[in-house]
Amino acid sequence: MPEPDFKEKRAFLRFPICLPVTCYDYTRQIKAEFQTHDIGANGFGLITDKPFEPDTTLDISLDKTDDAEYFYAKGKVVWQRAEEANKYRVGVELDEPKLKPIPLILKVIQSRIQR
Repeated sequence: MPEPDFKEKRAFLRFPICLPVTCYDYTRQIKAEFQTHDIGANGFGLITDKPFEPDTTLDISLDKTDDAEYFYAKGKVVWQRAEEANKYRVGVELDEPKLKPIPLILKVIQSRIQR
């Protein structure tokens, strides 16, 4: 449930989908793997075990399906919030919005049905 003074600023819908994503943090020069919480056309939410400062620049590799299809992009952290001990929600905005969430979701569903 949103916090009382939270105001939604997104221009695009987000779809709740969990996919593996690899992020390279230029500030700390670390590479780590996380899970998406949700995905939209111009960004996504992450569940992480580390906090990320807003404006952190990231190289992003999103594993879209089980058939080794990847999406590469640059983005930046626009917000982060602690959920509980060692668990954070992080909002990432893509530099060039080009994710197509509906086809992505359909591919993920199809790959999971075929397992």
